[in-house]
Amino acid sequence: MPEDIVADLRGNAFNCDCKLKWLVEWLGSTNATVEDIYCESPPEYKKRKINSLSSKEFDCIITDIEILKIRKPNDIETFRIAEDWYFVVADSSKAGFTTVYKWNGNGFYSHQSLHAWYRDTDVEFLEIAGKPHLILSSSSQRPVIYQWNKGTNEFVKRFDIQDMEDAYAVKHFKVKEDVYICLTRFIGDSKVMKWGGSAFLDLQRMPSRGSMVFQPLQIRNYQYAILGSDYSFTQVYYWDAEKAKFVKFQELNIQAPRSFIHVSIDKRDFLFASSFKGTTLIYKHVRVDLSA
Repeated sequence: MPEDIVADLRGNAFNCDCKLKWLVEWLGSTNATVEDIYCESPPEYKKRKINSLSSKEFDCIITDIEILKIRKPNDIETFRIAEDWYFVVADSSKAGFTTVYKWNGNGFYSHQSLHAWYRDTDVEFLEIAGKPHLILSSSSQRPVIYQWNKGTNEFVKRFDIQDMEDAYAVKHFKVKEDVYICLTRFIGDSKVMKWGGSAFLDLQRMPSRGSMVFQPLQIRNYQYAILGSDYSFTQVYYWDAEKAKFVKFQELNIQAPRSFIHVSIDKRDFLFASSFKGTTLIYKHVRVDLSA
């Protein structure tokens, strides 16, 4: 019969802060015999028996990102469901897991792994018919839509978006109550699709040449979509309410654009365009009345 393992940790001046949380968790799970040990600091824990502490007593502000799950993070999205905060990391490694993390009052901890081995490049949170959804883009499959299940408090796979292989990213926008998505392709046609009640339906195709971003953007009452390009001019489209689709609006000369954001300062509107190869460019949004 093997002898019992005895661990004698007495004689150490233990500081019972978050760095010692691992020891408290180990004491609660080990089969070894451990002599009683005590905290020396901080004051509120002085002379407390470490063997009797619980990991829940440590108010640690940390983010538990598991290196075995998150290998090559490519996108992150924060969102709120009911009263709870979450974020999700899209992992582009073939050995990684796209993972949802939940705020538990002290930190964000792993809540759900959506799937592995799919090289996800982008994740988008949106509401469809009042229900939370995630859309995952991947270099190895069609975009996948997940819906939040109230019973299990997890996302469950709903369906794929058909005829849209190699979509690098998906971003959504709304016009009144209608939900639309912009899907980015590096080669081929990027798309605008509209939610039809049970699936997303094709609305428009935009020729893509080296596109890494197709960003819907609202500036005041104007809805735009900007299709970046690594090899040609970036195309700005304007939403035509009468036609219920985008029309060409303007071309921008940006080197390898990667993202666009609207910034409003002192009642003026600006477009910030980040670049992979060049400098960040800032454009001023101006509307000219040509009706006179």
